[in-house]
Amino acid sequence: MSDYTHEQIQERFKSLPAIVQDAVLSVDTAKIIKAIGDQHQLHIDEIGKVADETGLVLFGFTRPHLFAARLARTLNLDQTKANDIAHEIDLKIFAQVRDYLKNPPLETPVAKPGQNIFNQKMQSIFETGESDDVNLPPAPSRLADADPYRESVE
Repeated sequence: MSDYTHEQIQERFKSLPAIVQDAVLSVDTAKIIKAIGDQHQLHIDEIGKVADETGLVLFGFTRPHLFAARLARTLNLDQTKANDIAHEIDLKIFAQVRDYLKNPPLETPVAKPGQNIFNQKMQSIFETGESDDVNLPPAPSRLADADPYRESVE
């Protein structure tokens, strides 16, 4: 994944559907890749490269039909062995994601929260230039010279 910056990878990850994010972060995915690597007698650094290439496909940076060719080139393998590895990863990892993306579950629409009342009030103030005094309580009546806090001196 060294062809892409950390920011590009983060932005792409945020835009992925939840099931793909789960597949990328899943411990099961890592275990599957490790098992496939062990089955094909790959060294630990080669298994890491397989994981990187798998991640590039899951992130959408690499097209799935190029996966086997990229494995062959990255790992310096013959095409037959790369095809076998790619086929197993396709069956065990990509198939789960592919099935979901082809037939996503029907989501119930989530009600969006209403606009904040503070924002509505501020918007009305700035649009009209004055506030709506309709909702304010009436101002207390005051006598011209009376001070409600001062006692009379007698």
